[in-house]
Amino acid sequence: MLGSKFNIRTLVSPIVFLKHSYNQSLNHFNRGISKKLYVLKGARSTSKCIVYRSTYSSSAIKREPEYSLQRENDQPENSSKEFIETEAEFHHRVLENSSVYSGTIFKLDSQFVERYKITEKDFEDIITVQDWTNKSPYDLAVGFISLAVHSSITLKVTIDDGRFDKLVSEFVKKCSQFSEDQLIDCLVALQFWPLSENVKAQNFLQVWKALDHVCHERYLDWTVDKTLYMMDLWYKIKLIRLSNFVYKGLNKISRKCDDLTRCQMIQTMFYMGCTRKLHPAISLREYEHFIQNHITQLSVEEIGIFSLAFFKTKAPILNTKILLYIMQRVIEEMDTVPEITLTGINKTLRLSHKPEIGFTTNDYVKKLAESRLKSVNLVNAIHTLHISTKVQFYNEEPITILAEKFYKDPSAARLKDMERIAFILSLYNFIPPSTPDILDIILEELEKPQHVEAAEIHQLTLLSLVYYLTLLRKYPENHIRHLLSEETLRTRYQNKFMINVQALQIDYNRVLEGPPGSDYFLPQTLREYLARRYSLFIPDLKHGHLNQFDAMMKEVTDLTAEILGGKQYILVTY
Repeated sequence: MLGSKFNIRTLVSPIVFLKHSYNQSLNHFNRGISKKLYVLKGARSTSKCIVYRSTYSSSAIKREPEYSLQRENDQPENSSKEFIETEAEFHHRVLENSSVYSGTIFKLDSQFVERYKITEKDFEDIITVQDWTNKSPYDLAVGFISLAVHSSITLKVTIDDGRFDKLVSEFVKKCSQFSEDQLIDCLVALQFWPLSENVKAQNFLQVWKALDHVCHERYLDWTVDKTLYMMDLWYKIKLIRLSNFVYKGLNKISRKCDDLTRCQMIQTMFYMGCTRKLHPAISLREYEHFIQNHITQLSVEEIGIFSLAFFKTKAPILNTKILLYIMQRVIEEMDTVPEITLTGINKTLRLSHKPEIGFTTNDYVKKLAESRLKSVNLVNAIHTLHISTKVQFYNEEPITILAEKFYKDPSAARLKDMERIAFILSLYNFIPPSTPDILDIILEELEKPQHVEAAEIHQLTLLSLVYYLTLLRKYPENHIRHLLSEETLRTRYQNKFMINVQALQIDYNRVLEGPPGSDYFLPQTLREYLARRYSLFIPDLKHGHLNQFDAMMKEVTDLTAEILGGKQYILVTY
């Protein structure tokens, strides 16, 4: 049990087997949502899990749930998309309401609608034009914007209406000739068109792609402020993640981030958080140096903005001075820091945690529990507790507060929220006393239609949740039978090489500690294969450089062998 306080990663098989099998197997992985989930987090979640079975408790080392970052056109679970939008919108309002950002944040001109408002006769004149090829870029721009305003106020039809095809076709050809003001007004007009079915609807796709191309052609000649202003227009039309101009523009700005002003840096990092995908040439380490020099000048909301940029691009903050200052600042402004800002900061602190600041982090969590945890929402409380799981100091009070929040309104929890709650409870093997039992509430929630539907989409989340429940000796038979059925394994994984280690652990947990007479769901040959695959490899320097998880694993096994008098006295297993 000496290793029970570390998150240890095991390599899934011998190196030669990995090199031979990985790419081939990945091509056969589920073409649906399972493939997306695997690409985002499966590689780490399968390799990051090892469990030491205890003779006296039901839990030891467990994999921390990974946080999925949904793309714009991914199907959200319950209100997850709504929360993400609220998060970005809140921080954008912070920028809008600050006068220092007024030159680079778009605000709609109060006369814009009046300037382009048309009558029904004007509308008929525009759509009856048979040949737009002879029209000037000015006429095309005015016609396009006028139709957008008229459609939003009167027609309520999208840009994909067949009556607009001829105008759109010529608009796409000539938009490269637009002046800067015309380009801006056309981007503003996209906000007025009623929403198309999706971003790939024919006319809508042609228009935004053409405007993106124009911005991309011109951005090298724009100043930093002008580039940020144009990026804000793309944020406003909710296409910032898809814009090639924004992707390349962030790289241009980042080349000389030391030359940015404090406000330019914060606004740039806001868009990084919105895109969640950075150009390979962008190094957030350079931003860390800049932040360290300016962090005392930032408001707590601005600290929340840059923190989310690190979290959403999956780049932990490496500078411990920044992490310590963030925690100190939150404690100083505990009563006034906005809840959404606090959530973003806690996400980043969890992602960026370092063992050397463990005691400070533990004090931070305790002070949050004393002052704010009871007043924040369930999601915020979960992220606060997940910081604590990184430190792995045992504090009953915050866990009890989290459980009480879940008791009061279990319907507010998404499937992934329940997964995280179960992880916290299983990590510390602590169930806050309640009637009914919190685990029974989770089991009841799992049977509700919204969670059944979510479970079909987020299979890995359900698998992790059921795994944590089995560690706490709760066995949802229907879900276990479904997750381990031959049909599910075949459709979700395609190849036994890809089967998650938690499927094996659930099966063993149920038989070894579950109801008497329980039998295995997985076939014996598959169980033996998975057991060999996930427990065969022990990190060793002969395999070359070890990553931090393997190095920690080797350090623990070597120290244990030294204490006990030889490697013959230790058994590394699940």
